Amino acid sequence: MNFNEMILNRKQVEFFHEQTLELLEKKGIHFEHKGALEMFEKNGIKTDGNVVFFTREQVDAAVKLCPRTFEWESRTASVTVDGKAKSLCGSAAGPAFFMDSNNTVRRGQLQDYINIAKIVDSSDQLDFGHSLMVDIENVATERSPYVQVANLLKYMDKPINLTAMQTPKESVKDVAKNQIQMIKKFYGKEGNVVLGGACATAPMHYGTNDVDVILGFLEEKQPISLIACSLPVITSHASIAATIIQNNAEVLAGLVLVQLVQPATPFVYATISSSVNLRTVSALFGSAEVALMSAATASLADYYDMPYRSGGALSDAVAVDFQAGAESAYNLAPIILSNVDVMQFSCGSLGSLNITSLEKYVLDEESLKMSLRMRQGLGIDMDKSYIEGIMPIKHKGHFMNGPTPKEYFNEHFVSDLFCKTDYNNWQQRDGKQLLERATEKVAARLEAYEEKSFDDAQIKGIQEYLQ
Repeated sequence: MNFNEMILNRKQVEFFHEQTLELLEKKGIHFEHKGALEMFEKNGIKTDGNVVFFTREQVDAAVKLCPRTFEWESRTASVTVDGKAKSLCGSAAGPAFFMDSNNTVRRGQLQDYINIAKIVDSSDQLDFGHSLMVDIENVATERSPYVQVANLLKYMDKPINLTAMQTPKESVKDVAKNQIQMIKKFYGKEGNVVLGGACATAPMHYGTNDVDVILGFLEEKQPISLIACSLPVITSHASIAATIIQNNAEVLAGLVLVQLVQPATPFVYATISSSVNLRTVSALFGSAEVALMSAATASLADYYDMPYRSGGALSDAVAVDFQAGAESAYNLAPIILSNVDVMQFSCGSLGSLNITSLEKYVLDEESLKMSLRMRQGLGIDMDKSYIEGIMPIKHKGHFMNGPTPKEYFNEHFVSDLFCKTDYNNWQQRDGKQLLERATEKVAARLEAYEEKSFDDAQIKGIQEYLQ
């Protein structure tokens, strides 16, 4: 049994589904977009002003059009979105601030963005990067979306999760289309070159920009990850169950629109709703409730037979410390054990999504390795005799004979970054604290990074956005 099935079983999922359908049919979803309303009306979906009401049949038809798996391409290869085979793990997304190795927080700079791209590219645990890996203060707003993409293309050979942002001169739809065309030209191929991220605006609402970015991705025929982002007590009910049901209604309503506009579009069900600290009226992402909501939503996605995207190593900590490690691990492991298809924020996130850190990236990689090892399970072979290796050993003897057994290498994960020895050995080795070792590992990764080679046409297409 997967972890998510322990949190929300099949009977409970069906109950949540029925509650969602009742909500969609009786309350509906508010769409502040003339084109979307016209599309719904054209297809016989009931509207009343800006509110759209959905029937069971309309939702079912949209769900059935979603492919369970699809290919997500980079310049040199592609990955398969299929959590049953492999969970795809990605970078942090959307932080405005960057944390130096001494825990000093400042606004992100272009060089920080480039360094993150290099760390993501060189990671043996991360499968994709996000266009918003850190906000770049020293780049003009109207240039920023293209500077982000250009530097990802130069420094990272992994698929791109794209969130388009409106600029003073361009609509969010135009920005999304221009970014995608830029990537297609650089890759020299069509296909699923990004996974486009779009958000419902809770509660029960899609704004003009929310719909426009969806339409931009669809016009470029790109997969879409539609995300519900609720704040319980503020933009959703205080009840966790009610929040999940509301989120489900928001995502399914967006799905209907997607499949009406571009049938059979690959669609990734997503959520990153938080808990809330009412003392400060602030979002809490490093909480047990977030892990529970993520796992429960994975069960809903399984029920609809759709790929699922969640958060990952989330923390509210404002330093790379024990709180950051504990919260991140308790959010990371349940999602990995739920066979998530796409996990954003797998590494590098602090401060309730608002801060990122290179040291947090390499430390989260270790937690990710441990979680993935847990997911592998015991791997018991019922055709094998396990006592054959025990029988020859004398009572009161030991097993340290001959070469290291292959089972050790196959079954035991020992971190080379965390302290895995006694105090005396640790002191004799170097006596360095974990954060110092993480800083050294970051420096070594950046030093070892090898620049990629591109042809003249590729460089010409991105050159104006590299400075």
